[in-house]
Amino acid sequence: MAKTLDRLNQIASAATTLADLTRSKQVYRFTAAPGTYLYVHAAQSEVRIARHDSVEIVITANLQPPVSWRVAADQDDAAVYFVGIPKVLLGFAAAGAFEIAAPRHTHIILRLENVRLTMDSVTDTLDLPGAL
Repeated sequence: MAKTLDRLNQIASAATTLADLTRSKQVYRFTAAPGTYLYVHAAQSEVRIARHDSVEIVITANLQPPVSWRVAADQDDAAVYFVGIPKVLLGFAAAGAFEIAAPRHTHIILRLENVRLTMDSVTDTLDLPGAL
């Protein structure tokens, strides 16, 4: 009986791991007080930014295949940090799209590498410097 339970636990663990590996959509939510910064580093993907009146930053990552992406998100007192870049060896087949909804009071800093950028509901002054 114990062997059967152990085997069932192993199968359940493998199924959970497989589900995590094939998940193509991940949603990250952060509360953003006035003065909070949002730093986004994205590569070889599509990034869509929209402003809203909520106090929450919501980042939705749609990744294909998910195992070919490195995604990290974190928050401290000053900022929310988000990185979505393809892995070096698997990135050639990667497709990714990041949808970002940020409060109007949030200062957004973008580091983009070969990204298609779309902005909705934006009323801001943008400064896009040339290549350094």
